[in-house]
Amino acid sequence: MPELPEVETIKRGLAPFIKGKKILEVEMLRPKLIKGMSPSIFAKKVKGDTILGIERRAKYLLVPLKSGNTLIFHLGMTGALLKSVHKKPLSKTGEEAQKYIRISGNVILDFSDLRLFGKIWLVPSKKVLEQKEIKKLGVEPFSKAFTLDWFTKELAKRKTKIKLLIMDQAFVVGVGNIYANEVLYRAGIHPARPANKITPKEAKKLHHEIIDVLSDAIKHGGSSVDNYVDAEGGEGTYGKLHKVYDRKGEPCTKCRGVVQKISLGQRGTYFCPKCQK
Repeated sequence: MPELPEVETIKRGLAPFIKGKKILEVEMLRPKLIKGMSPSIFAKKVKGDTILGIERRAKYLLVPLKSGNTLIFHLGMTGALLKSVHKKPLSKTGEEAQKYIRISGNVILDFSDLRLFGKIWLVPSKKVLEQKEIKKLGVEPFSKAFTLDWFTKELAKRKTKIKLLIMDQAFVVGVGNIYANEVLYRAGIHPARPANKITPKEAKKLHHEIIDVLSDAIKHGGSSVDNYVDAEGGEGTYGKLHKVYDRKGEPCTKCRGVVQKISLGQRGTYFCPKCQK
């Protein structure tokens, strides 16, 4: 599933391309992706509207419209939101587009999702924060609310294994399986450690690495380890810099120990048993 760096990369790629553009046409080849209203009503409401910009909340993309409505996109596990200048959308993921929006300038916003786990909503902009999927989200790691003091106090309250906690979208948003592995490796913390057993010194390091790893991943356009591509169909390069994720049996880059893999919360978890305690 695309995590915060991938969704942020897509947002930045689309922003100059769609802002201020008028929606001329909507075509849906997979109507089931539309949630909360019938596809025909969705198309009618969106057609003729103007895009004001694009924002990100956790792993969701929010596209406010001049009408006072907002498009909400969730990419699911294999979704892609692509821009093109073709009369018909060409998905660079190799899949037929499931939905596209033609906007002024003869450009296409193409939503393609191989496994059809993606979702699209159209809601009044003033009610976006009340949307159940948005309302339950936790703190943004780049926000002023993500302070070291808050983070340290919250860890002390919880017995949850630390990897599962930092992946909990109701706690801190955007850290999925890939980056949880990388963050904990750089912080030197074993993924199965209970959160309340982490010292204040370790919490400070962990807090720093959450921000640092996500920032580094954004700089490299995210990690293309599965189907993820950016808004132009290109692959992110951060996967080449992974220290532990998907490196079972390979040498640790710090101590030359061997990277191991276990399962936590039914997710593959990679770590160095020598460096992470």
